[in-house]
Amino acid sequence: MDNSSFEKSAAIIFYPDKIIIETRNKKDNYTWYSSGKLTIFPINASAGMLGEGIINHLNQSEIKGIEMKEMKELRNLFRKKGKFKSEKSTMEDAKYVSIYSDKNMIRFEPKKNKTSQQLFYNMPESISEFAVKNLDSIKIGKYARDSAAKCVFI
Repeated sequence: MDNSSFEKSAAIIFYPDKIIIETRNKKDNYTWYSSGKLTIFPINASAGMLGEGIINHLNQSEIKGIEMKEMKELRNLFRKKGKFKSEKSTMEDAKYVSIYSDKNMIRFEPKKNKTSQQLFYNMPESISEFAVKNLDSIKIGKYARDSAAKCVFI
């Protein structure tokens, strides 16, 4: 399933001690990158709080050309704001869900986490899509948690 047609993106990452939602920007049809904008929630945050955070970060997402050096700097900003010691530590015990949206649809893409290689892999069989018109912040937060439960470690 291709995500190139989507206009906006965010990610929600569930850690054992916190939840991070980040805004992701679109460089081109195949490249999404961290904007450096993130919100940290307690692990027991309500579905409504998470849904509002997701909506906020999706609304901040932009289509913006950028150089690789700038992308790395923004990723380092994520690491610093999230209080991680290294890039690898950003992946340890992380359940990562990419979220894409356009005017009509929102898609949740849980990932396989291979911390040893510092990679997240797609799981096409676990993608969920919902019509935006049928959603509120509580449902969005619930779908994000449900998607995170599908994440696996390899």
